[in-house]
Amino acid sequence: MYALLREAMFTQEVIAIARVVMHNKEHLAALIPSGPGLVLNTLRWAEEIRSWAGLTLPPEGKAAANLKASELTMAGQLIADMTATWQPDRYADTFTAAVRKLVAQRADAGATQAVKPVDDADSTAIGSNVLDLTELLKKSLGKRHGEKTPEAPAPVVRRAGKPAPLKAVARKRA
Repeated sequence: MYALLREAMFTQEVIAIARVVMHNKEHLAALIPSGPGLVLNTLRWAEEIRSWAGLTLPPEGKAAANLKASELTMAGQLIADMTATWQPDRYADTFTAAVRKLVAQRADAGATQAVKPVDDADSTAIGSNVLDLTELLKKSLGKRHGEKTPEAPAPVVRRAGKPAPLKAVARKRA
């Protein structure tokens, strides 16, 4: 099926637009046939794209931006001097490596804690394995401060195949 999809998309000269969930967030993506594989590139949602109208950018073109030929020559030489063959092994996810190193150091030092799994009786189940984290947080705060935990409201149950509506998120302006 994979090869069939890839070859049919390549023959028709089309890409697919998809919605994918990564890291608990829905993303817009393009599925593109490329050589023996399919490449998935994430895209931006329409509301994430700002208009050029509000930006103050230098004018387009050499003459409009008042650029001198000598400046362009120098910039071109600098780019040529800094250009190299792409070597993907020169780049690594240093953040994840640092987090793993920190976790290993803390584990070696014995700075670990046992985590108690959530009991079915303690959770407010929305689906078969989906928990209402808001209610769990409210319960944990109540217990922590010596308060009596209020009765939990009835869980929201959604029919299979119907995703929860997305909420609009307020954006900060730069």
